[in-house]
Amino acid sequence: MTNAAKILTILSLIVGSIAYADWKSDYKLAPGFSLSIDTEGFQLPVAIAFVPEPGPKPEDPLYFITELRGKIKVVTNDRTVHVFAEEFYPAEVEAELPDIRGEVGLAGIALDSKNGYVFVSYCFIDGAGLYRNAISRFETTPGIFSIKPESHRTIAPVFNHHLSQVSHQIGPMLVVEDKLFVCVGDAEVASNSRDLDSPMGKILRFNLDGSVPDGNPHALDDDPIKARNLIWASGLRNPFSITLAGERIYVCDNGPSTDRMVEIIRGTDYLYDGTNDSSSSNARYVWNNAVSPVQMDFDPSLAEKAGFPKQLHNSAYITLSGAPNSPSGAGKWGQKSIVAIGIDSDSGMITHTPQQIYAYDGTGSQLPVGLGWGPDGLYVVNLLPDSEGESRILKLSYENGDEHPKIIAPDPWTLVRQYACVSCHQIDNIGNGHVAPQILRAGITERLLEKLSSPAYLEQVDEIDKLNASPFNEYRNIRKQILESEGREKVLEWVTYRIMEPRFDQKTIAMPNQGIKYREARQMAEWLLAVDEYSENSATEQIKALLPSPSHKSMLAFFAIGKIAGIVLAFVGVYFLIRKRRGK
Repeated sequence: MTNAAKILTILSLIVGSIAYADWKSDYKLAPGFSLSIDTEGFQLPVAIAFVPEPGPKPEDPLYFITELRGKIKVVTNDRTVHVFAEEFYPAEVEAELPDIRGEVGLAGIALDSKNGYVFVSYCFIDGAGLYRNAISRFETTPGIFSIKPESHRTIAPVFNHHLSQVSHQIGPMLVVEDKLFVCVGDAEVASNSRDLDSPMGKILRFNLDGSVPDGNPHALDDDPIKARNLIWASGLRNPFSITLAGERIYVCDNGPSTDRMVEIIRGTDYLYDGTNDSSSSNARYVWNNAVSPVQMDFDPSLAEKAGFPKQLHNSAYITLSGAPNSPSGAGKWGQKSIVAIGIDSDSGMITHTPQQIYAYDGTGSQLPVGLGWGPDGLYVVNLLPDSEGESRILKLSYENGDEHPKIIAPDPWTLVRQYACVSCHQIDNIGNGHVAPQILRAGITERLLEKLSSPAYLEQVDEIDKLNASPFNEYRNIRKQILESEGREKVLEWVTYRIMEPRFDQKTIAMPNQGIKYREARQMAEWLLAVDEYSENSATEQIKALLPSPSHKSMLAFFAIGKIAGIVLAFVGVYFLIRKRRGK
């Protein structure tokens, strides 16, 4: 390929991608999920909290948002965004994001519907230049809340006597009946975590007015200044998510290089002593590489109401944010995503490991930091603006007919192992299977095309078409479609349906139906044929495959490419003319 051709190819790919870029291209979703914009116009939004039973009027509050730089906003049923409160604490910072010092600020939010209380937690720099934690309580209309508070006050004086630190600050909160549970980081001093005279590295439990409740495990008296009077659980490093599953409280704790999910049990020491080994103690689940779990929510009834897959109803949904100064694009270890972890709220056991349903896939920097169940879906908060420069609250829905342009697809080998294919087959000499035929991917398309075009196969299909029993009668149209197809598409469809229902065109076969869905079967079939596709396609064909298919948008893109190509070719022509005149 000449240099000029290479330039044109690069330009065409760039212009084509620009023509198709929009905010949706920033994200990948699991199959069946879709993403829509709910509201926009935020600045560094952090956490979300829904009104449990919002009022019926358009102007009634639906959910609250905290912004890192000190504003609380409320979104009403008509999706108007109001400033609920601001300038109630000094919100200046030493440096702005992506500098790590920019992480400090307004963090958690919790609602108490019975009294109309809005609790927020934050870390700020005091007059002496020291980091301090605090909690403020705003009073609004009980039940339905309001767009402006009637009053507010700072509670939890215990924090007046203890330093905080960037990132390892106070975080999420949870109201359980008439008690407020608060997550507090260790202020980056590991010895704080197990020190019962420090509120840092703990889960604290308050009355709703900030006083000491009955039943705290280490309480000596009712003095709210003493840390031990408020400690519910200790030995944590940086707990930054909390949720209620049945009657059990779960927290995700950020460790040095490993993170964990723990069930918070009264009086338990979770043993963090500054080491990674200790940050895995007493865990329900451990991430072996740090993923920075942040906000978490568990609500099976709302998951069911929103139409999420049944296997994901009893799941805690968690944002894995990564760090603000982490590289652009997706996270290496699964950060910058939302995962669902199955929880049996009766036994407290984990029922399935994290399943990714949402992942950042943009070219810039982003951190998913908040989420919460709304009445019609799972709402998502990203800290930074998207590729269109907007800070939006997004809504995750399931199977609403709007296919997302980027799909989270498991690695094909993951599917092969999941369905135990190599227990019977060997694929490219990999696997223990000797029961079924060996599968060699090189040349597979040609071999299968010969089989599917043979008189023997046509006779076999003719015999199967005469059967009225299941599953044979359910796949008549599919068999007809395959016979009428040509080339690679014929083979791809056949392999897909052989994986889904091995008896779709064969009366007797040992291979079982494992309930594999079409999308997964198609992905496995694509992978099996990919070796042939790569070897058969020229470099030109591979580049063409990357370009958008003809449409109104692509025609505009190609018009732009043509204009750019003309300029480039003119430049190249002049360049070579000058070289020729100079005798070079």
